[in-house]
Amino acid sequence: MKGVKSHIDLIEATVAQQGQVQDAQGERVSALETQQRLLSDGLAEYENRSCHNSIRITGVSATTPNAELEAYVQPLFSHLLQDSDAGDLTHERTHRVSSLSAVEPAYTRCSYQSPLYPVKENILKAAWKFDFIILRCDTLTLFQNILLQTLVKHQDFDRVLSYLCISKILYYWGFPLCLLFTFPHMPDKVRAVLHMVPSVESGVAQMAVLSLQREIDGIRYR
Repeated sequence: MKGVKSHIDLIEATVAQQGQVQDAQGERVSALETQQRLLSDGLAEYENRSCHNSIRITGVSATTPNAELEAYVQPLFSHLLQDSDAGDLTHERTHRVSSLSAVEPAYTRCSYQSPLYPVKENILKAAWKFDFIILRCDTLTLFQNILLQTLVKHQDFDRVLSYLCISKILYYWGFPLCLLFTFPHMPDKVRAVLHMVPSVESGVAQMAVLSLQREIDGIRYR
């Protein structure tokens, strides 16, 4: 009997120990799930901000008047876009940042709105090549709210995007990577159908269904 009792005690101790291990693993799983959720929320917020067409520049000299900002930044956009057309970039807002020390001068942050999302993509993609840009003795940086990996992934959708841009249909990106657009493109109509394109293959198929699959030589969306 003593041997049986000792064996039962050993089994109970083992079960209790396994229960503690299981509880600890459950806590670790819960902690990892919380971290994953926070990371996903952060990435979603990051990508949602990237859907906006705003281009933010920091480092402009504080002595540059607001009236001269457009003429100031135009060479920057022209250099980054090379032969591409920047379109009608409109000034959104300007924020003067005071100097934190006697060594560092005050500077300006300014934001511009692009009428087309691809223009913003092209500008930021070109800016990724530089840590900073010198313009009129100012050290400028562009706020990168689109990951370079995301820009590369967007290139995979070039064929679908060309159909949309040829048809003058506006689009934006969802999270996770998903192309979104409304069709028919009728600004005077309240109701429109939202189309989601999770892959290039499904996008090409949707273009065919919507009769948007038109090949025009020499025309690209960029």
